[in-house]
Amino acid sequence: MFFKHLYNTIKLLNAYQRDNKRILIHWDCEASNTEMLDTALDFREFCECEFNINLK
Repeated sequence: MFFKHLYNTIKLLNAYQRDNKRILIHWDCEASNTEMLDTALDFREFCECEFNINLK
């Protein structure tokens, strides 16, 4: 359920981006958390906004 809400949020942000709004996403996660990193990479693929992944 969480990922569906996040997906819908990114779709909304994509619409803002297309409306000439500058959107920047910073996704922070632990380097050892491969599941969260994989999730970030998946979302970044369809995100039209600048999407930075920061490993800690």
